[in-house]
Amino acid sequence: MALSQHQAGASTLSQHALGTCTLSLVIGQAFQFNPLELHELATVALLHDVGLLQIRPSVVRQAHAASGLSKADEQELENHPRRAVLLLERHGGIEAAILHLIANHHAYLDNSGYPKESRGQFASDRTHILMVVVRYDEMITGFDRTSPLTPHQTFQHLYQEARQGKLDQPILSSFIARVGIYPVHSHVRLNTQEVAVVTGLNQEKLHQPIVTITHQPGGTEYPAPFVVDLAHQTDERQTRAIETIIEMTA
Repeated sequence: MALSQHQAGASTLSQHALGTCTLSLVIGQAFQFNPLELHELATVALLHDVGLLQIRPSVVRQAHAASGLSKADEQELENHPRRAVLLLERHGGIEAAILHLIANHHAYLDNSGYPKESRGQFASDRTHILMVVVRYDEMITGFDRTSPLTPHQTFQHLYQEARQGKLDQPILSSFIARVGIYPVHSHVRLNTQEVAVVTGLNQEKLHQPIVTITHQPGGTEYPAPFVVDLAHQTDERQTRAIETIIEMTA
């Protein structure tokens, strides 16, 4: 659909959608959601930001620039949840419950965020999960108009927001317990001295995630990064394992 269109920012948006979907399902499974609930959660996570594709590309780019946005451009950007709902309504086949979650994915429990009319009235666990996961992925990737944070910094910010009443504390705690070993987007050093990025999780073996290996031993980038599932290595001459999380410098 729209996420596959070759439009400015579509690739980053697709990555954000897929990351949000993966992490939402992690928490949904932890809360023993049934298949229908997991399908709804995944659909919302994949589609929640399609409205950004109807915002002027210059506004989306400027949102990530140091100079920030004008008031008018900020209002246009904050209208993207409503634009997503209108787009999906025209497309058809999307349930009202999913549209409601998409419309309110930037509104929080303390009445902050937008749209203002939501006023923090959210009873669904799916809503609370989406709040936590969207915030996490935005912070760690810089998708929230700030510089990307490390996983540790992101968890600190999320804990602070939960204490302030912005996020659901039990769901945040469950989220961190499930992904806190090697969070998605973490940079890690392997026992081969290669550097990799965590790009997926194995629920039964959280210490053996799926990684994309980007750098050779010694620091030279691989011409073509490649994916290795650390929990399912069959053809490798040396079994790869994570040694430690590292912070990459620009």
